[in-house]
Amino acid sequence: MSMMASPALDSNETCVCGSRSQRPIVMRKNGFDITRCEDCGVGRTQVDHFDPVAHYSEGYFTGEVEGAYLDYEGSEATLRREFREQLQFLIKLLPGGGKLLEIGCAYGFFLQEAGAHFDVYGFEVVEAAVDFCHKTGLTHVQQGVVTEDYLQRHGPFDAIVLLDVIEHIDTVADTAALLEKYLAPNGVVLVTTGDWSSIPARLTGKKWRLMTPPLHLWYFTPKSLSTMFDNLGLRTVHVSHPWKLVPLELVISQGLSMLGINWKPPLPKPLRTAGIPANMFDAMRMVFKKPG
Repeated sequence: MSMMASPALDSNETCVCGSRSQRPIVMRKNGFDITRCEDCGVGRTQVDHFDPVAHYSEGYFTGEVEGAYLDYEGSEATLRREFREQLQFLIKLLPGGGKLLEIGCAYGFFLQEAGAHFDVYGFEVVEAAVDFCHKTGLTHVQQGVVTEDYLQRHGPFDAIVLLDVIEHIDTVADTAALLEKYLAPNGVVLVTTGDWSSIPARLTGKKWRLMTPPLHLWYFTPKSLSTMFDNLGLRTVHVSHPWKLVPLELVISQGLSMLGINWKPPLPKPLRTAGIPANMFDAMRMVFKKPG
């Protein structure tokens, strides 16, 4: 990364890649230090005593949290169109369907789309979003973080999906190990997240649109994600930086933030939630497969 490194953080924590190498502080934003592993390149927000249930509230989906969604429920049509594209990609990997688990399923829009092809299950931290899921028939969505009891009762799963979620998971290596345990043979893990090694991330540094600590706890690179899942016995079978359909309001808001402008454009709702194709090639999609 093209950043000036501060002295290494004094920590005995093993990196997600399994390394115990130095993790220098490379930047500070919103009062939080960001470290980088010298082996795999993953970035880490240094947060003490992180509690996801207390941190993520309904405001995360309604524009009350800086850097988060501005109107998630109001953007349903756009989000579901995007999720249909992700689903079609997944069906090519698993044409036979099976059981699908989504971590961080929000209002369940992806699960609603996937329900025609898979038996769907999910986890979501925000209580209001879980209530929405239950009201729309997604009875297997559980509130909170991933638990082994739930995975044991409903697994194994043929597909496990984390769409722009893995960067929010504090104990990400332990969670990945738990998911691998309940992933069926020949099953796949589909992950989308920002690419901290991308050119936009390198050029914009602290102003990168996805550099939002403590909202984002991790800043992954293809190498760091591949190494973490490879250590669990999963093989990387896909890496890409696909186009996405994104609500116009979010595109404008993130673009302005990279210019150092914190402003939400006063657009009428039809324009705010309208989807436009977008790609800065700084967000990646990766797939990891379990041997049969």
